[in-house]
Amino acid sequence: EAKGNYILCMDSDLQHPPEVAPELIRTIISSKKDIVVASRYIPGGGADGLGTAYRKFASHVCRVLAWIFLPQTRKTTDPGSGFFIMQRDLVKDVSFGGLRGFKILIDVLSRTPWSQVDEVPYVFRKRENETSKATLEQGYQYILHLLHLRKQTIELVREERRQEREYLNRSLSEKKTSDTMSG
Repeated sequence: EAKGNYILCMDSDLQHPPEVAPELIRTIISSKKDIVVASRYIPGGGADGLGTAYRKFASHVCRVLAWIFLPQTRKTTDPGSGFFIMQRDLVKDVSFGGLRGFKILIDVLSRTPWSQVDEVPYVFRKRENETSKATLEQGYQYILHLLHLRKQTIELVREERRQEREYLNRSLSEKKTSDTMSG
């Protein structure tokens, strides 16, 4: 269990340059945002480490699909980034049931629609010691996961609205009772 105030997420294969981590920390402290994303898609960033045109195209399609299915992910230019920092308290009481390990940031954003996001640029490095794990099967699983998160998000919104209605009805009922007794 994390004990500090922040949780930093990054890949261990050095495609995420560790020297950007201090900038993530400085930015989350100074901006007072909930999440700071290291983005490949803002000025100063770059996705050259993706290598082939196919992988760059696939990355773009995955971003667009996330934005379409999960509007909360539009808070960042890089919802598929695996390099970000967040306030630990942001996810303290969040249930991550159904987490499938694709893109943790997408899961966090979909389950914390109130979160505020900032970004810092980084250049995604070329994979040095292994080949990409991206396959068509993974793409299919990613789409299924987005649909799963979409369903969960819709259920979360419905439950919040139900609770709001319940609270308002209870408040109105208590007010009517109070008015009846005093009048």
